[in-house]
Amino acid sequence: MTTSRPGVVSAHQPSYFPWLGLLHKITSSDVYVLMDEVQLADRNYQHRNLFLRRDGIPRLLTLPISKKGLRKKVIRELRLANSEWQTNHLNFLSHNYRGAPFYEETMAAIAPVFQKPYALLIDVLIDSMLIAFDQFGIVTPMLRQSNLDYNRDSRKSDLILALVQASGASRYLSGEGARGYMDLAQFKSHGVDVTFHEFSHPTYHQFTTSAAAFVAGMSSVDVMFNLGPQGCRDLLSTLE
Repeated sequence: MTTSRPGVVSAHQPSYFPWLGLLHKITSSDVYVLMDEVQLADRNYQHRNLFLRRDGIPRLLTLPISKKGLRKKVIRELRLANSEWQTNHLNFLSHNYRGAPFYEETMAAIAPVFQKPYALLIDVLIDSMLIAFDQFGIVTPMLRQSNLDYNRDSRKSDLILALVQASGASRYLSGEGARGYMDLAQFKSHGVDVTFHEFSHPTYHQFTTSAAAFVAGMSSVDVMFNLGPQGCRDLLSTLE
């Protein structure tokens, strides 16, 4: 008996309560490779994300990372510097989203991230992503890069191709940022089609702002507080 190959694979670093764009990319895939054997990009949103204050101004919440050997480690090896972030982040969310339409339900859903003892960054990131998957009804299987059999000397375009092949997919859904370094001819020669993810950010009611002042690009938690599980799923389904 033969098993069919997954049609579409996407690959991306993990993210702390990821934004809608990443969730849409994942739900548009048949399988998602969580890239945990690459280095942390300081200016990106793997270990941090944006949330709204009560006055509608975005606030960046960051997970503290131990600096010891940081540049020599990949994401799955990074350790948290302390546990104070759990109290700080929870207090921020409690203060700024209290009064949101789905405050109680969302606080209950995300509470485990602020209660569970963590040593490694990757565990927080995966837990936060799985909560978002549940709230948005995402059923795309997640494969960890570290669990795949591929050439670990690969870099950039070669690395992506190696991960696609390891996942068994025939098509790669890429982010726009990869256009500058991907060798599309190389993918084609290996029987892999490449398409680029298109995403237009939807608007939704944010209880802290007026409709005219909608703030895009927030963490998925902002959507959860404002729309609740069914609203999150309905919003994501309108983008397909």
